[in-house]
Amino acid sequence: MSVQEVAAVTDPPIIISGNSGFSGYPGSGTQSDPYIIENFTIDASFSALAGIQITSTDAYFVIRNCTVLNGNVAYKHGIGLQNVTNGRIENNTVINNAHGIYMYNSSNNTLINNNFSNNNASSGYGIYVYY
Repeated sequence: MSVQEVAAVTDPPIIISGNSGFSGYPGSGTQSDPYIIENFTIDASFSALAGIQITSTDAYFVIRNCTVLNGNVAYKHGIGLQNVTNGRIENNTVINNAHGIYMYNSSNNTLINNNFSNNNASSGYGIYVYY
C-alpha cells in the first residue's frame, strides 16, 4: 500500500496529556494492565506536534501496530513523548515525518521492532532522544 493510499484512510491524531488522558483506552495504566493504543493509521500533518503525542505521564502504556505518516510536510513527529516514563512502543510503522519518534526528558521507555523510514525533515532522525 502506498503512502497516498494509507493517507486516504486515517484516524485523527492522538494527543494525551497526563495519566487521565488515557481515559477511553483499554487498560488501567499499571505494569500488569497497561493502557493500549493499537491499530491506528494517523496522518501527522493534521496534528499540532505529532501523530501520537503523549506528555507528562508515568502510567504504563503500549503503542503498537500503528502507522503514522506525513508529519514531514509540517515538521511534525510521528510519535512524540515528553516527560514520559513506562511507555512501550512496538511494531509500528512511522513514515515521512520530521522525526520518527521524538523523546524529550523521558526515561524507562522501550522501543521494539518499529520501522522508521524517510523521517528527515530539517535533519530529522528515525529516533531522536533529547535529555
